[in-house]
Amino acid sequence: MAKGDSPRVQNKTSMLKSQGHEEVKQHIVYDGGLIKYIFTAPIDLPVGAPCMVVEYKYVTGTTRVRDMQERVSNAGWQAGWGTDFDFDPNTVYDADGDGTL
Repeated sequence: MAKGDSPRVQNKTSMLKSQGHEEVKQHIVYDGGLIKYIFTAPIDLPVGAPCMVVEYKYVTGTTRVRDMQERVSNAGWQAGWGTDFDFDPNTVYDADGDGTL
């Protein structure tokens, strides 16, 4: 495997395990101001490849999470997601630790 390559994910279980040990990207979908879905994928996952999705259900009329589930999205990572990140892994952000850039 070349440097920077991710191991090929063969099944849902290996996908779950791999995300705990890799850099990931996420796309969050809101419904009425509440998080509905969080799609998570390895940084180098190609468009259309399956990714993980967490779905949230809320107690009616509140912002309290009632249920959630984590599954594989066979629809896959979409082309318009995560295209405008500006993080540079070689740059020091917040060097003085005050929480501002």
